[in-house]
Amino acid sequence: YELQLTQPLFTGFALSSQLNIAKMNLQIAEYHLAETRLNTVRDVERAFWNVLLGQKLLQVARDNVSSLEVQRRNAQANFDQGFVARNDVLKAEVALAQARQRERTAEKQLTILRSKLNQVLDLDLQTRLTLHEEDIVLREAPPLETLYAIAEARRPELLSAETSIRQAGEGIIAARSRYYPRLSGFAQYYREGEDFLANHNPYANNDNTAVGVRIDWNWFEGGKTVAAAKEYRYRQKALEEKRSDLQQQIRLQVEDAYEQLGVARENLSTAEAALRQAEENDRMTTIQYREQLVIFLEVLNSQLLRAQSQVNYYEALYGFKLAWSDLERAIGGPVGDSGRPKSQPNGQKP
Repeated sequence: YELQLTQPLFTGFALSSQLNIAKMNLQIAEYHLAETRLNTVRDVERAFWNVLLGQKLLQVARDNVSSLEVQRRNAQANFDQGFVARNDVLKAEVALAQARQRERTAEKQLTILRSKLNQVLDLDLQTRLTLHEEDIVLREAPPLETLYAIAEARRPELLSAETSIRQAGEGIIAARSRYYPRLSGFAQYYREGEDFLANHNPYANNDNTAVGVRIDWNWFEGGKTVAAAKEYRYRQKALEEKRSDLQQQIRLQVEDAYEQLGVARENLSTAEAALRQAEENDRMTTIQYREQLVIFLEVLNSQLLRAQSQVNYYEALYGFKLAWSDLERAIGGPVGDSGRPKSQPNGQKP
């Protein structure tokens, strides 16, 4: 029987390349994990803000129903006293019915949004969460070029692509290792004999040992080594092209999120002004109706306009937070504080 130990001494850098490739596989897996984390954080944030938005829209719908119920009772009382025509009562009832439909739609939408939040949190869909909302801070984003640089340094997708390129380079080194001789040291122990345990050998020593260095060098492999090296070179070039395309996609995502953030900020400013105007218009129209200067339909229209302005305001306010979440996902993490913050307390109207 025989026992032999072999230790590679020089493999043409094949073993070191294979070790580096294995380490890079671990890095790529970590980048994929980081990408999943970013997606999860973005999804949770969006679901959170959508639920809060749904709550505000439901409250607007309920307030509108309450207001129109008062208007219907007033119209009915005025009709009973002979001050207005039956048409005013009918208009109030139609407006109230439409407001109740919007309320039911808002309730349904909020239920779905809550279920989506539970889904991304891996909770039972019927779990009832109580969300705490702090003041919404309207922060200024850094310049676009700064965001580009942050994204290129952070995005795990791009880092994974760059690691894959280096990995292909290590593959080229591993493939070219066949050009070099392979040296290995060995130590051997063997027994020879006539019986099973090799205890008796009348012709030679039954215990034998050998220590030496072995050299293996293939002089001709039919172009196999060249073809393997070319394969990794072409793979590296393909990965470089993919990296370049991915870099452009990331810059486009950052630009899109940045522009959307600017649109959301402008929409919020417009919605704030429109809401103040709608509330003042509703107040003035109510006074004018009491003085019999406008018809009842104007009152209903002013309340509908105020409710729609409130909806637009909340959609703009929470749209800013949704756009901010998309921007943080686009650059691969939180945006550093910059500029002078402006806050809206708890998503309340200005």
